[in-house]
Amino acid sequence: RGEYQKSFGPQVEVRPISGQQGNSIVFEAIHKYKNRGYRKGTPPKRLRVIVNDLAYGGHLSSQVMGAMGPHVEKDSITERYAVDFFPVMKDNPYQIDVAETIKLVEKFKPDALVFGKSMIIGREPVKEISDALDQMYGRDNPDRPVLVYDAAHVLGLLGQHFQNPFLEGIDLVVASTHKTWPSLERGVILGNLRKGLIMEELWKYIVDTTFPGHVSDHPPASLVASYIDAVEMNANGEEYARKVIGNTKAFAKAAHLLRLSVIGDAADDMTLTHQVLF
Repeated sequence: RGEYQKSFGPQVEVRPISGQQGNSIVFEAIHKYKNRGYRKGTPPKRLRVIVNDLAYGGHLSSQVMGAMGPHVEKDSITERYAVDFFPVMKDNPYQIDVAETIKLVEKFKPDALVFGKSMIIGREPVKEISDALDQMYGRDNPDRPVLVYDAAHVLGLLGQHFQNPFLEGIDLVVASTHKTWPSLERGVILGNLRKGLIMEELWKYIVDTTFPGHVSDHPPASLVASYIDAVEMNANGEEYARKVIGNTKAFAKAAHLLRLSVIGDAADDMTLTHQVLF
């Protein structure tokens, strides 16, 4: 962890009350960050983004009807929002098609890509897409899309048994602390913004947008309990994730033996998380 912290941070903001509010803060902060060079009197730039389709597990907050809506571009004639969905694999619509996503990035030059879902049974291809963006833009290019991972439903599973988006090249993780992370109702924003690079400035916008922008307290009465839960997860989180995922795989296998129609990749025993889809 020491080498990781020297390179990346990490940055942590724990004021938001939920992952939903955390997403709202992050989308607004990215909007401000992308407009940091605009002069007074010029119209602010709105965002173009790629997100997971709601039909395949994407979360409401990343859609135009949710927290993303106020920050994305809208065509004045067609009234179409500049929100594109990740292309998906034909044989598994719950898995992102990396090659087609890269084509979409090349075509539309989005400002942000938002990974993560509320219905998620596999890894998101963060490393593959992050590496491709490094080749396309360079790591320190201000036009490089911001990579966000909505880990509200899988925060407690992140690590060696599922995936580690920080080590795979993600910039920001937003999550709830009351789902697979077994704690009180809170939200966290975690930064993976490399020190000394242009995007490190994004963290200032996140901090300022959080307070005084969206919230005014943390709340302190429950902070000690949340801290204790974090200490316990630091000590036992890998074993906890292993057992949760193992139990889910066992359930999926049993459902398959009962001839139920389980959705997913057979190579992963139909799931890599705490969820099974039918």
